[in-house]
Amino acid sequence: MLYKRAMEARLHDNEARFRALIENGPDITVVVDERFSVRYITPSVERVLGYSVNELVGEKLTAAIHPDDMPGVLEKLEQSLNLHGRSLLRRFACAMPAGRGAC
Repeated sequence: MLYKRAMEARLHDNEARFRALIENGPDITVVVDERFSVRYITPSVERVLGYSVNELVGEKLTAAIHPDDMPGVLEKLEQSLNLHGRSLLRRFACAMPAGRGAC
């Protein structure tokens, strides 16, 4: 039982460390569903792009993609449907909220 508690404590610590890295890092990490609706997005989206998390969660990811990058991003998103939970890295230009600067 002691071993199980120690392993659970280690798992909890690792999860907390990972969460801190993701939520406080400079990159934006997005989790989308099969319809490309944002299910999760890191808080850095506000610092980097000017969108609040609440503005994007539940919205289509395509709403924040610059039109010039749309074909390539859509292709990668379609490919991601076959990854079954694995990640896909894709950089793209974003469409900034009106009056909030440029990306």
